[in-house]
Amino acid sequence: MTDDTEQEDCAELCGDKFLKYSGIKLPDARNTSNNRERRSLAECQVDCSRDCSCVAYAQLNISGDGSGCLFYHADLIDIRTLASAGQDLYIRMAASEVKVNVASNGRNRRTRTIVIASITSVVFVCLILCYVYGRKTEKDPGMSQGLFSAAHVNDAELPFFSLPTVLKATDNFSIKNKLGEGGFGPVYMGVLEDGHEIAVKRLSKTSTQGVNELRNKVMLISKLQHRNLVRTLRFCAQGEEYMLIYEYMPNYSLDLTLFDQEKSRLFDWPKRFNIINGIAKGLLYLHQDSRSFAGNQTEAQTRRVVGTYGYMSPEYAMDGLFSVKSDVFSFGVLVLEIVSGNKNRGFLLKSHNLNLLEHAWSLYKEDSLRKLIDPCLDEAFDLGQVERAIHVGLLRNSRDISIDHSSNSSNPTASHNQLTITWTQGR
Repeated sequence: MTDDTEQEDCAELCGDKFLKYSGIKLPDARNTSNNRERRSLAECQVDCSRDCSCVAYAQLNISGDGSGCLFYHADLIDIRTLASAGQDLYIRMAASEVKVNVASNGRNRRTRTIVIASITSVVFVCLILCYVYGRKTEKDPGMSQGLFSAAHVNDAELPFFSLPTVLKATDNFSIKNKLGEGGFGPVYMGVLEDGHEIAVKRLSKTSTQGVNELRNKVMLISKLQHRNLVRTLRFCAQGEEYMLIYEYMPNYSLDLTLFDQEKSRLFDWPKRFNIINGIAKGLLYLHQDSRSFAGNQTEAQTRRVVGTYGYMSPEYAMDGLFSVKSDVFSFGVLVLEIVSGNKNRGFLLKSHNLNLLEHAWSLYKEDSLRKLIDPCLDEAFDLGQVERAIHVGLLRNSRDISIDHSSNSSNPTASHNQLTITWTQGR
């Protein structure tokens, strides 16, 4: 028996009927294979029919020209119907199921009447539910689709990306393109048709942040331009999908290097100090030159606290009070993490139950700041420069303008600091 005969037998055994679903987001790309050779849709169907493990297929090219096939070999996860755009997915059906569907067309008129009546009832119930849901969303401004009206888009000064463009760039949010996940949602790496690499931050349905926060981000960061700030290139708001598109950073996030035992050994003090310096310059731009606050506005209050625990100032986390001091607090935490190589959240020593900030204060009062320095630096650093950086980190929650070296007061609980940092480059 030839290989072709065996493949045809396999196709006959598995069933070679496929049901077409249109206008959907393709399933998660795990457990898939692909053929990137130029192939027609019919050829994709033949290939999937001959593979007993293939449960569905789609074309890689959503423009319709046919540039390859995508095959699914396991459960289809995260399929959703999109209000607009979307792609076609062809799902394998057993021959017996197809025969049942055909036979059902020959049932008597009474059966048809019952089915039609049932469908009509279901549709009627769905219409009622949609009406109730619509009335509910009208009362909830956070769910309003008008959050990105034409006026908002014009004010944002950011180009708009269509959902199909983002889907194609990220390979339908493939798990292999996922860079990480934060409070806003997952972040994916993508490649545009012109070869430009991007990072797509997608709002998660379980995120503590909402559409209002996304709109505020778009309105604010679209006006920020600084070499030390990651540039926001575009945004996407279509259907239930809300995304921010950033420039892609090939070195990934700082924490992936800083808190890795092996990678951190290559992270010497000059590099760390340069990062601290760069963050300080970016922060100075945000506070003084970007006009994030009005000229006479120094602080504000919010009813919804959004941020990463471990970096939020106490007055913001507990009472929603935020100002430039809130950012200085977060900056100080980050400086101590860079110096020590330890993450503030989850920091624990067997000798005590202090977090990283409390531990740093304890060492400062004992005049033992050297113990805070990351052992990976192997004494290859300027101690005076490192200690000045630690002092800046401690100032982030000091009640006074400067640290009193003779003070033995308890650790402050709020960031009531007024801090000016002047960095000088060494010769």
